[in-house]
Amino acid sequence: MWTMPRMIALCAVTAFSYAFCLYLFNFFISFPLGLRPAVALALASGIMFGPAGAVGSGLGNFLFDIRNEIDFGTIPGIAGNFLLAYLPYRGIRLFKDFNPQPRARVTWILKYSALAALGALGCGLAIGFCLEGLRAAAFAQRGISIMIGNFAVALILGPVVLLSCEPLHKRGLTYADMMNGLPQTGKRQTIGWIMIIAGAAIAVLAAVLTYMGIIPPFAQYAVGSDLAPAAAPVMLAPMLIFLAGVFLV
Repeated sequence: MWTMPRMIALCAVTAFSYAFCLYLFNFFISFPLGLRPAVALALASGIMFGPAGAVGSGLGNFLFDIRNEIDFGTIPGIAGNFLLAYLPYRGIRLFKDFNPQPRARVTWILKYSALAALGALGCGLAIGFCLEGLRAAAFAQRGISIMIGNFAVALILGPVVLLSCEPLHKRGLTYADMMNGLPQTGKRQTIGWIMIIAGAAIAVLAAVLTYMGIIPPFAQYAVGSDLAPAAAPVMLAPMLIFLAGVFLV
């Protein structure tokens, strides 16, 4: 794929466009509740451009951090934004004949909502777990808020971005068109998706129960100005299952 000039160009366009949108909506146009409208671009890029969109989204977040501030959250941000686009791209294989162009049909809305949920879940897990492990923010607060916020933005603005990409779709510039279709999901991918869903569900549940004090934490540490139970050790095993699933799909 990376020997195709078009895919490299789409990756670069995604990276710079995403970085620009992040900068625009973070410093000039503010949205309530810390929502990031640029998230819709990353998710749509994954659906339209496949790996090129996923890599471009991760690089775009890195370019934004270069302009803003490089810190301990930069690498988790790259990983999270990569998964935000990558998981929806891989998830398309779960649905037969999914058309990336929005349709006013219940089936299309449900399929797209599932893809948006996968991207938001992956992004929130990656960033939230890393920040939890680095003692920068509690996963039960930061990670889950990222999941909910990204899903809401993707659900509302994602179809608008996909609709604006219709000229690219007609010119055959989507990943599926350039690769002459997508392979069907096999046993390996099915096992991978089961591991992703199970690992993510257990990790989130373990973090919430630890934060609530139901699961005894291994330790307590300062998160910002507060003292919070350490959820990262409890989340480690299911996160490894989740990560293994990502490689399998």
